Amino acid sequence: MEQFLKFGDITAEELDGSPTQLEQSDWSRGGEGLIGFWHYTVVRELGPAPLYLSVIPEEQNLGFYWSSPGTNHVYTLESKESLASTNWAALPGAAWPLQTNHWTLPQTNAASRFYRVKAEPSSQ
Repeated sequence: MEQFLKFGDITAEELDGSPTQLEQSDWSRGGEGLIGFWHYTVVRELGPAPLYLSVIPEEQNLGFYWSSPGTNHVYTLESKESLASTNWAALPGAAWPLQTNHWTLPQTNAASRFYRVKAEPSSQ
């Protein structure tokens, strides 16, 4: 299991490594041990984990469930008719954004569309 332990000012010389060494060693195949990157600098954060959207048929409805990037977020479920289109629109029937990570849409209103969920930090 890989995990980040911490940032440090000093480590043992044996921990000096590189991403290339990591890829070529047993660490990438479940090996155990510690490795550090002495000559690298953090230049930016990559952001929160991606949102995962699941659309599940539930009797006469479509159930939309999505992951949460953390606390204090609001969500807008959007759709469009074609991937070529750039016009995403919030689904009708709700006062978007909402604080929940689940939405149910009657299948009678669910035309063949593409869906996405947009997360934004809550202003509350």
